[in-house]
Amino acid sequence: MIRTVEITKNSFFEIFSDAITLYELSVMEQKSHIKKTLAKSSILSINYALEAAANSFLSSIEITQKLKGQIDRFSTLDKLDYTLQWHKETACSGQQKLATALEFFQNNRSDSFGVKPPLY
Repeated sequence: MIRTVEITKNSFFEIFSDAITLYELSVMEQKSHIKKTLAKSSILSINYALEAAANSFLSSIEITQKLKGQIDRFSTLDKLDYTLQWHKETACSGQQKLATALEFFQNNRSDSFGVKPPLY
């Protein structure tokens, strides 16, 4: 089933732009503690951007307010998965969502702090 969706208001791009700016500032910063603070802020901003995107995608689904309130308590990945299931009738496995989240956080940490912790 193919559905057409038009998103009219979305804060994703604004928050994502902030994350990129924070990252660029962290790369240019000379002081170690400020560099780490900016890098951590960038990572948090990316998380907020993903949450904004998930909420925006959820707004494309016609559901009751009660159900919307329950779905709003889902994790970001579960919101994205729910939207995917609604529009494409395809679900992500729990293992795939966990692996994606772990890889995302590992890559962010590696890029920001210059370390490469193992994935277990």
